Amino acid sequence: VPFQCGKLPLHFFGFVRCRVRSTAQGKSRLPLHGVKNADSPRLPKSSKGKLLFPHLEEWRELTLFSEEIREGMWEGLYEYVMIHGIGFRRAPILKEVFQSLFAMKAKAKAEGKGAKEKAIKIMANSTYGFFGLNVSDREQLKICLSGDVPVYDYLARDALIEEVDHGSYTVLRVHDDLPVKDYNVAIAAAVTSYARMRLWKLMDAIQSRGGPCTYNVDTDSATTNL
Repeated sequence: VPFQCGKLPLHFFGFVRCRVRSTAQGKSRLPLHGVKNADSPRLPKSSKGKLLFPHLEEWRELTLFSEEIREGMWEGLYEYVMIHGIGFRRAPILKEVFQSLFAMKAKAKAEGKGAKEKAIKIMANSTYGFFGLNVSDREQLKICLSGDVPVYDYLARDALIEEVDHGSYTVLRVHDDLPVKDYNVAIAAAVTSYARMRLWKLMDAIQSRGGPCTYNVDTDSATTNL
């Protein structure tokens, strides 16, 4: 969907390719939008390829979730020029599943069943995380009957890592695409964007009240002595 006059349509819900620049007010507050840093020799190895949150002194092209753009507009953090986007129908994806898992987790905690509580937490996390599954060129194991092993196919594609025989079976460790079709990266990206907005509001509230927000912020929490 191309946008007229560089504006975000009122009811658009989805992902937008846009040009972004921090406002004067935005430069005095915590940045909201993250950018993937390039491989720079000036950066430590631990920072390369990670999402960083700098103030955008110059115009930069980013792809952002529409609701995160609206948050940046509402808070006066950024200027935007919209280019085009991909829209989705707004819907409560797996709402009942997550409500059920959170209720089960709370019940397990109240009953003092720590292992069950952690198992349910992992289920909830992986239910969300599956939507962001990267299916391309993944390292994986293929178990084949020893008389029917496609080893030369993987050799020809330079995708064979290791081959091991176990009785009547042969196990191949290879690089290959996962045969999965029902993932949706847009859902995972929207979920993390909503979480980022919530965490930004917490960190902004801490700093606006004069409290420190320590650097080691997790993906879903912040540490302060306020």
